[in-house]
Amino acid sequence: MNFGDLAISEHEEGIEFSIGQLSSADISSSDIPLLINFLKQHLNESANRRSSWRLPLTGLRNTEADHLRVTALGGDTEQAVTAIDISLTGIFIESSQPLGERGEDVYVRLELLGLAVEVRGLIVRQDKTMTRCALQFPDCLDKGGRPNPPEALSDIFYKLEQVWLDKQLTLEWR
Repeated sequence: MNFGDLAISEHEEGIEFSIGQLSSADISSSDIPLLINFLKQHLNESANRRSSWRLPLTGLRNTEADHLRVTALGGDTEQAVTAIDISLTGIFIESSQPLGERGEDVYVRLELLGLAVEVRGLIVRQDKTMTRCALQFPDCLDKGGRPNPPEALSDIFYKLEQVWLDKQLTLEWR
């Protein structure tokens, strides 16, 4: 497997990690469970980091937010899902069937009042039934970890945020 300059390959006694052609490291098969536990712990911790505010959608019934349509494609299964909350860098959804396991990609299409966007989501957290999961949009973060979503996602998020603010503050726009 290759990730930019990093290559991970099978080695006769375990796994070899190489960075370019300059350096490499071997991990014996007996240490692989330790590496897997470390990576799972890292994934759990990174799932709890917040890079943008989460907008709760459950309290927006009977508003323009009812027009939000979210479709998710995980593996070979495409299904309409319910968005529970959303941010500029991820979404928490509920599905009728599991979309995949933690660490897998899910492709999400969001549509709202003529706006539409498709983004890749990474499953970072899920419940035991695997039907409620948090997806991070890794392509919506710049190299410094700051939100950098596509314009269409920003437009959808800010439209929903306006509806939320209107409802919370009982504002009337003129």
